[in-house]
Amino acid sequence: MHAQPLVRDPSRSTALRALALSACLLVPAWAVHAEALKAPTASFTASAQVNAESVTAVTVTVELSAAVGHEVEVPLTFSGTADDPDDYSPGTTTLVIPAGETRADLTLSVVDDDRGEKTELIDIKMGRPVGAERGDVTLHTVVIRDDD
Repeated sequence: MHAQPLVRDPSRSTALRALALSACLLVPAWAVHAEALKAPTASFTASAQVNAESVTAVTVTVELSAAVGHEVEVPLTFSGTADDPDDYSPGTTTLVIPAGETRADLTLSVVDDDRGEKTELIDIKMGRPVGAERGDVTLHTVVIRDDD
């Protein structure tokens, strides 16, 4: 017994092949998979903030564009006119965003001294994250205004 062809009409067979080809051209499978494999981006939620020296603690947030199934490590470097540990303490130089989460906070301790000082800056620069790509906002400046 011979197997019967699925499409007997040659004109329909050509039309079906053309339809299948156009469907593949509209949404190729590799494009769908590539988008799903794209790493999320990590960015600061703001580029700057201003605080009085008396605030004693400053929160800086890093946010992912999407949650992922693994933790993301975001290395940070600190510079500016404020001195560590005389004016502030960063607490950590690597911020960890847990698996399944989309954000993590860095808390800087600010030293409220009795010296009259100029306004000081803490520039926090994001290094290359592990488990994500750098997003648009990779520098956060903390302005500390003297209150003495």
